[in-house]
Amino acid sequence: MHPKTQLPERFVARRVIYKGREYGLSFVEIKDGRPIIRPFTCETHSTVFLDGTITIPD
Repeated sequence: MHPKTQLPERFVARRVIYKGREYGLSFVEIKDGRPIIRPFTCETHSTVFLDGTITIPD
């Protein structure tokens, strides 16, 4: 869990919206307070799956 937000630091979401861009099924990792968004390719241990849309504020 991220200490400030209490959200998972890694998750997979069905859809991610960030800075006006929309991503399909994606792996999201929060590093130094910034999201790293990559296409989902395989399951990763201890990653939370969110079956919906995540909007990440700028």
